[in-house]
Amino acid sequence: MNVNAVDYDGRTALHVAIAHGHTDIAKWLVEMKANVDLRDNFGLTAVAEAVRHNREGLMKVLKPDLDFEMNFLRQSSDSGQWNISADEVQLEQVLSTTLKSTIYTGLWRGTKIVAKTSGTMLARMSRSDTDSEDAILAAKEMLHEIKLISTMRHPDLVLFLGACLDHSPMYFLTEFMEGGDLERFYIKSRSRKDTHIGPHGKSS
Repeated sequence: MNVNAVDYDGRTALHVAIAHGHTDIAKWLVEMKANVDLRDNFGLTAVAEAVRHNREGLMKVLKPDLDFEMNFLRQSSDSGQWNISADEVQLEQVLSTTLKSTIYTGLWRGTKIVAKTSGTMLARMSRSDTDSEDAILAAKEMLHEIKLISTMRHPDLVLFLGACLDHSPMYFLTEFMEGGDLERFYIKSRSRKDTHIGPHGKSS
């Protein structure tokens, strides 16, 4: 029996099992040495099929030797075409820095963007920093954040543009909003309101 036989669409039994969520069959096919990297006529591998149908549990079956979150995101970025090369991004001013992340303004393909990276300032990152326990934890949190924001679309949310997954540390890009974040907006609004109130509580 040839477990890698394909139908008229170039789809293997593994493609079909994943599309229909048949985990036990998919496990058996992998045990029988089904090729998880074969592409169908639409260019999709079995892994890409799992991503397309949001079957995260099957990802561990298909690629047990790779980091699950990173592999899932790579496949998502390929299918969604939001994996951005760091060579295309020019990071500029630092907007804010926390213990786990740094936020920059920058340019991507002539568009002003905001980039959020795990860890401290990129210019100060060293190989030992990226291998530390804190850096690994920050990277995992960044992966989780990218996973969430890459699936969200709403008029009231800044637009997710893509992520640089192959850069160390990794970072993601969103559209740049001239007005700043909500906290700064509320601080400015409160400040303007206070300047218009006189000593007796009346507007000046």
